[in-house]
Amino acid sequence: MAHGDPDLECNKCHKVFASKFTLRNHNKIHQRKHKCTYCKKGFHTFKDLKYHLANMHFVFKCGSCEFSSTKHSELVEHKKGHKTSEADASDSEVTLSLEDWTDGAAATTG
Repeated sequence: MAHGDPDLECNKCHKVFASKFTLRNHNKIHQRKHKCTYCKKGFHTFKDLKYHLANMHFVFKCGSCEFSSTKHSELVEHKKGHKTSEADASDSEVTLSLEDWTDGAAATTG
């Protein structure tokens, strides 16, 4: 059964599956149970929602200077330029929602 049973076709995207199990598992991608409270976008998994929140709605601020970014990885890379101990570095990271960021320094995200 190379192409799957036509009776096992997804009614949303029309992909055909080889078994009821794979069709049922596939259908979960069309369910967006985890909603972002900021922009109302839906996600299939909580992990996907957490990734979205971290990359779209939160600001990571350097405790040693005025640098800030919506990406944690950029803050980590930035902090490599500071001559601080690991103990200081662990205290320098603050996560704020964009709605709490009132000084206008945060970039708007889409």
